[in-house]
Amino acid sequence: MDKIFSTRIAEDLARQLDAYGKKRGLSKKRLVEAALRSYFKQRRAKPAHEILERTFGAWKRDESPEKTCARAREDFKGD
Repeated sequence: MDKIFSTRIAEDLARQLDAYGKKRGLSKKRLVEAALRSYFKQRRAKPAHEILERTFGAWKRDESPEKTCARAREDFKGD
């Protein structure tokens, strides 16, 4: 069963949707459904370790841990 879905989109996207649909002989409904299905499928396909890929460089440093700790101690020591 279909459900009515209404939303506002940018005018340029609406024009692209119309043009692409006419060129391919597809309805707006079919294009939007396909796009949403593809988006959700892609999101589900992300591996659990994605967070590691997104933060991989966060702990890389140009100095040794000892030097970082020493610098931090100096910063917190105050005047």
